[in-house]
Amino acid sequence: MPARLRLALSRRLRNVLLVLLGTAGAVASARADSAAEVLAAARAASGGAAWDRVAIVQGVGTEAYAGLNGRWQLTEDASSGRYAQLEDFAVYKVSEGFDGRQHWRQDRSGGVHALDSAFAMRSTRTDAWLARRGYLKADDTAVYATPEERVEGGVRYWTVQATPADAEPAQLWFDAATHRLARVVRQMPISVLVVRLEDYREVEGVSLPHRIVITDENGESPATVTIERYALLAAGDDRLFARAQPPDDTRLARPTRLRAEIDGQVVVRAMLNGKGPFGFIVDTGGHNILTPEAVRALGLKAVGRGQSGGAGEGTLPEQAVRVTDLRIGAARLKDAYFSVIPFGWDTVERGTRPPLAGLLGLDIFERFIVRIDYRRAVLDLIPMGTPVSCAGEQLPIRFEDDSPEVEGTLDGAAGIVNIDTGNGGSTVVQGVWAARSGVADRLKRGIETVSFGSGGISRNWESEGHALRLGSLLLPDTVFRYAEDSKGAFSSRTEAANAGYDVLAHYTVTFDYGRSRVCLEPSPGFKPAPMSRSGLGLTKSEPAAFTVVKVRAGSPAALAGIREGDKIVAINGRAAAKLSGSDAFNAMRRPAGTRVRLLLRRGETTQAVSFVLEQPH
Repeated sequence: MPARLRLALSRRLRNVLLVLLGTAGAVASARADSAAEVLAAARAASGGAAWDRVAIVQGVGTEAYAGLNGRWQLTEDASSGRYAQLEDFAVYKVSEGFDGRQHWRQDRSGGVHALDSAFAMRSTRTDAWLARRGYLKADDTAVYATPEERVEGGVRYWTVQATPADAEPAQLWFDAATHRLARVVRQMPISVLVVRLEDYREVEGVSLPHRIVITDENGESPATVTIERYALLAAGDDRLFARAQPPDDTRLARPTRLRAEIDGQVVVRAMLNGKGPFGFIVDTGGHNILTPEAVRALGLKAVGRGQSGGAGEGTLPEQAVRVTDLRIGAARLKDAYFSVIPFGWDTVERGTRPPLAGLLGLDIFERFIVRIDYRRAVLDLIPMGTPVSCAGEQLPIRFEDDSPEVEGTLDGAAGIVNIDTGNGGSTVVQGVWAARSGVADRLKRGIETVSFGSGGISRNWESEGHALRLGSLLLPDTVFRYAEDSKGAFSSRTEAANAGYDVLAHYTVTFDYGRSRVCLEPSPGFKPAPMSRSGLGLTKSEPAAFTVVKVRAGSPAALAGIREGDKIVAINGRAAAKLSGSDAFNAMRRPAGTRVRLLLRRGETTQAVSFVLEQPH
């Protein structure tokens, strides 16, 4: 079975379900006497003592995923739990493995990084336990819950929740008729991952599945693996599980400096296949992404039919494409991979400036040391491995998936903080952590508002005067934006918060993924924007108007008669077509007592309205 269980399927597109794993299906009252009885039957059905002769299991076959067809290979060490999996879809290859010490991942761009957060390491131990078939072994130290009988699709199963030592739990579904393992269900940070094992056949005395279907419950496309053949080996080579090596695709002789546009998000310009320049958001929380419009401008053809998500509970279509030549200042990447995602207008628009072409994400941070000087609005790309001094706070970073995480505290409560340059606003506090820490009710008494991401709209509650600590750095008057999304990036059950612009702009920030650290050098003088003083939640989903998506009761906007669904076609005498979302954001955060004049369209009627900004309470 695939030990990795497709953690990569979610890629920061993740959904938290606050329910017991595997609740689908009817639960009958009948129970087995013990998990030992179920597992004993599973051992016999799987080949029993024949497993004693097997050290290495290697499966080779095909995989269908997101409209693509590719080659698939999985190698597992049935003694130690080491594993390595490779998927090759031509337009990209991905691999992942555990060498006995480190869990590593090679993403679609070819970049490689460790998965070494606290959750990732517990999950890796579960992966290794599954790879070595711990549930079939006499030396198994996992803790098992009492089995339950379930009926789904007319098939009867015995389900047993297993928790290997110092690892994440996995729910095992055994077919009550054949006693073979039919399904593994696992709660991941923002998704429930389900692996179905089908078409068992005997191979040299042991029973192995020849069809594997992997799904999660966040809208991702299912992956279907068809195994063509297995090889069972009595011994294995360490090289089978060694960390993958990144491609020799990067050229940068010395540091290169780029002017950046910084207004919440960090935007730099790049040349693609000699065309451009194109504007890109620099996002530690994402991957390299192009919009379909940019793909057409480059004359490229995207392939695949997948789904992607992010902040918000929705998903967007995703395809894949490769760019022969990507140049960012003096830095050059050959044959660069990009996902193709049709972002909404509110993500790419910039008023009178050309719309953005997409994101530059993990793929860049894996290849260069990246320094962002928020005060001077410059970004440096530095050759990986170059000695870089840190005149501020140096924090170790870890990876649960593809975004850097650090340890911190929020109002004194410890938690994991995601460092996200793609978050152009305040610190987002995750609902699951807040509930676990006993602060959710207090945070929900804040000012109700909305935010937007690639996954759509997110309902939030903002409040001031909080304390965020990262290492020894304390920000004592921080705005927290509490989110309780049930899907998407803000539904994590492992992270406490997502810190973006309002935190990072206090510093010059140096990301050094090669040394697993981030440096925060204080840069005095930054003052975050206050909370909205209008009571309006706006999005620019079309070029010539802002849409009202939220009006806070009792706010200046509400008292002026503005309603959700209204279109704002001008702000303070300037046409919406000439304003960016940032322009509107800043107009609603001017000092209390400032009058704001709007031209508002409701149905076929256009009217002028105005109100005076006031400090929210």
